Amino acid sequence: MRNKYKLGVCEFFHNNIHGFTNNSYKYIHGHYMILSIIHKYDFYNLCMDNYQNHMYNYYNYNNNKLLYHPIIRNYNNIISNKNNIKVNIIQIINLSTNENIAIIKTFWLKILQRKFKKNYKNRLIKLEKMKNIRYLMQREILGK
Repeated sequence: MRNKYKLGVCEFFHNNIHGFTNNSYKYIHGHYMILSIIHKYDFYNLCMDNYQNHMYNYYNYNNNKLLYHPIIRNYNNIISNKNNIKVNIIQIINLSTNENIAIIKTFWLKILQRKFKKNYKNRLIKLEKMKNIRYLMQREILGK
C-alpha cells in the first residue's frame, strides 16, 4: 500500500516563479507548489536546519524582487520570512494538467498538540488540588 502523505517543502504558487500557461489549472493561484519531497532516510540522517537555511538562501538569492500576487496581499512578507520554508506533512495531488500541488496537513498536529497541552495542564491543576490538606480531610470524612 502506498502512503498518501509525504514530507516536503512547499510554497505558494506564483506566475513569475513557477510559470503559467494556457494549459495550466485555472485556479492554481491559491495552492501550494512542491519545492522538494524529503524521503525518510534524508529526514533522519540530514540536519533539517541546514537544509531549511540552504533553501531560504537559495530562494532569496533567486527571488529578491518585489512580487505581486493576485490573491495574497502580503505575499512579499510571507516569502521573505525565514519560517515560510519548512518541512511539512503534505498530501500530493496530481491535477489533470500534470501539475502537482500540495495540501499541508501539519497544522492538524499542531491542533492536537494544543489540545494535549491544555489537557495536561488541567490534570496538573487537578492533581495539585488533590494534594491540598483541606481536600484530603474532606475526602477522608466524606469519601469520594
